[in-house]
Amino acid sequence: MTHYIVHWRDIVGDEFIDTFKSIVKFILVAEQKSLSDDAINSGLLKNYTIEQIELYRSKIRQMKKCGYYFDSMKIIKELGWFRPYLNHQGKVKFMTTASPDSRKYIQHEQYQKFIDFGN
Repeated sequence: MTHYIVHWRDIVGDEFIDTFKSIVKFILVAEQKSLSDDAINSGLLKNYTIEQIELYRSKIRQMKKCGYYFDSMKIIKELGWFRPYLNHQGKVKFMTTASPDSRKYIQHEQYQKFIDFGN
């Protein structure tokens, strides 16, 4: 069964990708250092604007539901991206609920049309 999903980079967008990855990396490093949530939030506010932080949070929410697999035009399961991590090269990556063997990337517009059609 094919898993259709929008790539997380397409959700974030080219104009915000560098800032987004920087925020994710900041949070991951802070968590590795066992900093408190208050310390992490304080650090975010020192390094990023409120607008950047809100856009980051919005994109994270969108990433959680940006894919699906279906049977006869009925969604069986929604798919998404979750839990960011740094790979061995220090690059930001995300785990996904879409199987790597059956994953097919789609555009955000395709996903939105399918979701709208199903409602």
